[in-house]
Amino acid sequence: MIKTTHQYIDQFPYRQSNTSLILGTIHPHKTDDFKINFFYGNKVTIWGILAEAFPDQKFDSRTSIEKTLRKNNVWISDIILSCERAHDSVTQDALLENLELNSEMIEEGIRNSLITEIFFTSGFNKNGAAKLFCDVFSIKSELDSKREFKIDAKYFGREIVGKVLFSPSGQANIGISNNKEFIKQRDKYVNSTRAVQEFKVDTYRKAFHNQFSIQKSKKVKSSQLYLSKLLIKEYPKVWNTIKRVLDKYQISPSFLEVTNDIWCRDYMPIKTSKGELVQFRYEPSYLRNNPQLQSDPTVVNTSNNISAIYSGINLDGGNIELLGDTAILTERIFKENLPLPKEEVIKNIEKVLGVKSYFVRDMTEDMTGHIDGYLRIIREGLLVVNELGNDFKYIRDSFLKMNDQLGWDYVEMPWFDYRGKDKTPECAIGIYTNFLVFDEIVLFPIFEVEGNKDNEALEVISKLYPEKKIEPININEVVMQGGLINCISWVN
Repeated sequence: MIKTTHQYIDQFPYRQSNTSLILGTIHPHKTDDFKINFFYGNKVTIWGILAEAFPDQKFDSRTSIEKTLRKNNVWISDIILSCERAHDSVTQDALLENLELNSEMIEEGIRNSLITEIFFTSGFNKNGAAKLFCDVFSIKSELDSKREFKIDAKYFGREIVGKVLFSPSGQANIGISNNKEFIKQRDKYVNSTRAVQEFKVDTYRKAFHNQFSIQKSKKVKSSQLYLSKLLIKEYPKVWNTIKRVLDKYQISPSFLEVTNDIWCRDYMPIKTSKGELVQFRYEPSYLRNNPQLQSDPTVVNTSNNISAIYSGINLDGGNIELLGDTAILTERIFKENLPLPKEEVIKNIEKVLGVKSYFVRDMTEDMTGHIDGYLRIIREGLLVVNELGNDFKYIRDSFLKMNDQLGWDYVEMPWFDYRGKDKTPECAIGIYTNFLVFDEIVLFPIFEVEGNKDNEALEVISKLYPEKKIEPININEVVMQGGLINCISWVN
């Protein structure tokens, strides 16, 4: 028996920004004749398949492979650290003996990153990557018709989808040719001399669409959605709810490092009509007694390579609605900037943002006093506002006075006062105006509790955005803490 020790595991460590993991078993014993000195470098099988599936990505050298993986937040590793085999020519996983498994590094990498998908290059046969992984972590799994299985959040702190790939190895092609999935699609490749290979390319293209598709890159270039990295760790179920929607549209958010809470809308910059990012001071009075929850915008921006113009005005991002040269805020901003005179605050805001500003009274019962839980700008000349007849008179009168000056049309959004036994002091259940518009979709809060107005609200938002896909989401776990989908997101 000869012992094989893995040569590459330590050379490509996980990163906290990783969202996917490719996991195999172990390379052949001899590596000195590898075409590429890296994972799967002997026959370059998986890299050849991915290169054919995604011609706009680079997989032709170790340097280009590492760069492509890092750019797309993909980690690659193997489940076996070392093993024994009868001869150095033995490559079949089933013939490997005395396995030492890579469980500690894999667990650390998954827990300390954002991984929600694991791609296994071999399945549940003896010593297959998926089998060894599930065995070492005591995961009960059952493959569905898509060759996928769910990994419950109790194992790594978030729900993960395991995907078993068809083996990239050419030795597996005979077995794949007898697979019912290939047989079902065989007519598609009837005129091909490399039918199984083309089948594998097609399945890899579909499996890795979110990771390597050029469509994803185009979306990132036009606008980018950001979430705090803390959302995944503190609210994994909420993240999975959001992720399922984003995956439908091949939207890959970026995750903000070194934040102290999840409400990134408030401490991130505000974009002007000229495309400039203006970063306001973030020292909200409602966090005065909880400084550990107060993120430092300078540190967050620097750590995440975001450049901005800095202003000394104290303003949360959730307390401004801005479109073109129009900005609407609540009067909370004046209290937050005392002893600075009201006129000076207005002058500063209008100068740095290049806007004409309008103000409504903030609701005294609302801890934050933010505008995005009360009204939103839909487009030039149109607002949506919480149903006026259902609101306090001073709020209703304030809005009507402001809109007399602005002169825009408005549509009323239903809302309700939640009275469930689990209601917290900060609870925002019942507020529908805190939706998120991103690219072609609207992520719209629904609550699915007694007394809800979900259907009425969905009807209103559908009429306001007839050209967009409305995606209802229930993230009540976060809503109980005082914010909704707009509060936990930022778009650049």
